[in-house]
Amino acid sequence: MPGQPRFPRTGLGPARPGRRRHKPASQPGNRCVHRRDRPEFGWASGTSAAAPLWAAVIALADQYADRHLGFVSPALYRIGHSVRYHQAFHDVTTGTKTVKYPAQTITGYQAAPGWDPVTGWGSPNAQALVPLLARYVSP
Repeated sequence: MPGQPRFPRTGLGPARPGRRRHKPASQPGNRCVHRRDRPEFGWASGTSAAAPLWAAVIALADQYADRHLGFVSPALYRIGHSVRYHQAFHDVTTGTKTVKYPAQTITGYQAAPGWDPVTGWGSPNAQALVPLLARYVSP
């Protein structure tokens, strides 16, 4: 990603073909979805929780803009580099992708201020991000 700091390789291995290892943003918390009406579903975390959350934010931005915004990643990076960054995202500055197994520890990336490979730009503040996406995404 142009203009982004370079991070050292970790022991996590390469991303699978067609998959991104780094994300533009993260989910708000480790476990963020729980259905009380269907307790057998339990908690969702990771991509299972973040994907529907981001789908909802983008759907709201589409409605706000009164058009389909399409590919929003460039706009997310523009917002992340702008003075509006701290309005649009909650910067996650602590945490790690390190995985600990009984026999070994695989060192991963560390969260840091601004964009990082663990949390991207951070978790979204939809109230601020939705109108910014509508404005920053090219028609």
